[in-house]
Amino acid sequence: MEHLVNSGRMVLPDEDIAADMYELVQGLLAKAGFERYEISNYAKNGQYSRHNTVYWQYHPYIAFGAGACGMEKALRRTDASTVPAYIAAAQALTPTNWRTSELYTLEGLTLQQQLEEFMFMGLRRAAGADLAEAKARFGVDVWQRYQKELAPFIDQGFVLYDAAGERLLLTEAGMELGNQIFAIFVDA
Repeated sequence: MEHLVNSGRMVLPDEDIAADMYELVQGLLAKAGFERYEISNYAKNGQYSRHNTVYWQYHPYIAFGAGACGMEKALRRTDASTVPAYIAAAQALTPTNWRTSELYTLEGLTLQQQLEEFMFMGLRRAAGADLAEAKARFGVDVWQRYQKELAPFIDQGFVLYDAAGERLLLTEAGMELGNQIFAIFVDA
């Protein structure tokens, strides 16, 4: 699509039209019985993608193939980014060189990076981010730490704080501003 836009063969709508289109699709999906369970995902009858739910709940996952990315605890593994590089590295793999193979790179994640990812992945979900789980996994009281930065979004109705359920979630309007809200956690 980028090529089509850059070559002038396709013209993207302006922001107002794109917002109108987005709202139209939201309404059509709701009328057809689809429930929004994540910023960009809908399902009928609770038939959520189990595959993607693993990411949004920030659970460990493995992945194989060019550009695939897996994560376990504080370690992210990213496979070679192109198909030829992935195939070449996979063919060169032996029982003794797998730790130093070019098949993948490893990235250690700090506790702060894990919290950031947990929060923006959790906030993508309609159910929101579980603050009790964040505290248990990362030792951070998210509400206490980020309340000041979240206040304007709460006051404007974009974010809800459920103290009883210990959850932080985006409203429908907040989902349209998700990236601005996620930045609170990522840029901290």
